[in-house]
Amino acid sequence: MNLLKRILNSSYEILISDETLLRLLYYPPADLRSKQPNPLSETLPNIIVDQEENEQEIEDMWNIRDRHILRSSKDDDLEDNQLCRVYIYLGKTRSSIINKSIAKQEIVIDVFCHNLYGVDLRLESISSRLNELLVDKRIFGLGRVGYRNGYDFVAPKEYRAYRHIYEIGRPKL
Repeated sequence: MNLLKRILNSSYEILISDETLLRLLYYPPADLRSKQPNPLSETLPNIIVDQEENEQEIEDMWNIRDRHILRSSKDDDLEDNQLCRVYIYLGKTRSSIINKSIAKQEIVIDVFCHNLYGVDLRLESISSRLNELLVDKRIFGLGRVGYRNGYDFVAPKEYRAYRHIYEIGRPKL
């Protein structure tokens, strides 16, 4: 497997393997009227299930992962749905000033949250969790993941969006 693909897949694996992130992406905000608990409540079923679970639970887990965490920079079904979603993809490659044989590879994560999820500051919670999972961690490549930049950008109607740009060292190709 080539180096860039390994960097992207390693980052993706971290995201789809985190129960807290999946809960924030999948479960609706807490609502006392409808008795909907907080998305991180232990009263809600776990999304990640063991491989020993029945086939339906495993299929449900993968459906949630596939719907809420995508390895691409675009998809056209957001406006038709009311959900939270993360897109992960590789960004620019920059030369290192310190070491000419090393490059800095950007890992870009776009977070989209429908306005219905704004009541519990879901976009901010998801962003915070992404930083906990990635910043200053060794995922793949050389060194630790750094946080390069973040900013909001134009989102589809009824959505908020925020782009996080992380950076990791890698050998020049």
